[in-house]
Amino acid sequence: MMIPRRVGQRVIGTHGIGIITGLGTLRGEQVVYVLWDQPQYDGENNEWRDTVRARDVVPLSAS
Repeated sequence: MMIPRRVGQRVIGTHGIGIITGLGTLRGEQVVYVLWDQPQYDGENNEWRDTVRARDVVPLSAS
């Protein structure tokens, strides 16, 4: 069972730590929109948004 995700929740994923800014569904799968704290690959964009599968991020706190 997956821990519920909510907007404003801090999560950790493949790109580091970020904050969920939105929830949605893409091709029948739950996704979250994340504002990452870490620079993007090229190092120029300090805060960047990404769409990832909800199952690929883990909440830092389940409370």
